[in-house]
Amino acid sequence: MKKLFLFPTFLALSVLTACATPTAPTWEAPEPGTRDKTVAALLPQGTFTVVGEWSKGEEPLTALEGYVNFGSQTDGKDCSADYTLSDLKNPGVLKISDEETLEIPSKVRVVHNAGGLTWHQDISTLSSGTFTGIADAVNPVTWFDSSNPSAPALPLMFIPAIIAGDWNPGISEGAGTGDLCSIPIIPRLMNLDGERLVFDKVRANTTALTGRARWAQLFIDATGLEGVERTKTIEKMVAVTANNWDSLMEGHFLLISKDANGVVEIMQRREGSEGYVRLRFTPTEPRIVEQIIAQTYFEDVRQEVENLGVSGRQFVRDSLGI
Repeated sequence: MKKLFLFPTFLALSVLTACATPTAPTWEAPEPGTRDKTVAALLPQGTFTVVGEWSKGEEPLTALEGYVNFGSQTDGKDCSADYTLSDLKNPGVLKISDEETLEIPSKVRVVHNAGGLTWHQDISTLSSGTFTGIADAVNPVTWFDSSNPSAPALPLMFIPAIIAGDWNPGISEGAGTGDLCSIPIIPRLMNLDGERLVFDKVRANTTALTGRARWAQLFIDATGLEGVERTKTIEKMVAVTANNWDSLMEGHFLLISKDANGVVEIMQRREGSEGYVRLRFTPTEPRIVEQIIAQTYFEDVRQEVENLGVSGRQFVRDSLGI
């Protein structure tokens, strides 16, 4: 919906006398952290079957199994993946207190389409239904993209994936979300320190900000805000939703090894902790990854604004308080 703005007399005169004055600045997301080419050379490249797990000790908590094609483009913009995450400890149930439990997914399928989005689907046999997003009461869906805060998820606790893809559409179109297709973003997050990859907190937080800023931009555009109001609202939204990942990165490091058969292992550990994340990549032939056709989170937002019959400004105020 277009807005009519009333300008002070002196501003109107300056507009009349200027050769050309833009109506509003074009807002752009900040650039991500720079890429470390030395780190990039260590990462797995090609097509692989993948198995992995997150463990706090001897007993794994979450398992991963599937397929990934890392593609050839910078930041994995053409990465594709299809894998499942399984809860091995308390499938289907999260204990909140001695008297209260919460049903959660016990198995989640994740699909990343090359050049597109990362999609999540609850495939638990114990699930009573799918998670709901903004517009699901009108158009129920079973797939949720990574920008949807309500997407079904299981924790793998792979820190690069958390930083690069925390409910956002990636640092650029197609790049940097999901547990596997976030791996090509690691060169923007980490440095090589001897045999270890360690986090560069400044570059990592800068890269995370890019993803969250793109999320804010797409959210505000879905509401229909325009011009200066759009820019100001995006800036406010980025400020209130951005995260600092310093504490999560503290002490964490990656070890990457490759055997004579081309099998690559990424091991994530933390100083002083028995916990780890292990991902094992075995080379395989390329395969077709299903193309997911579903309504995106930002399409949900746009539809909800229309259904409510409110202005974009009112929707943002009611939803976010800004």
